[in-house]
Amino acid sequence: MAGVEENDIDRLLVNPPEKIEIEVKYKIAVTVMELRFWLKDCESPI
Repeated sequence: MAGVEENDIDRLLVNPPEKIEIEVKYKIAVTVMELRFWLKDCESPI
């Protein structure tokens, strides 16, 4: 969905953020924010 390779996500989780290309971090961040926005209505109230 983000348009990045699975190994890019693995590298982001394992390495410091400075070692990952800015385009990869941006694509992942945008996708996570979109998913959060779409799924917020499914959450139960706290």
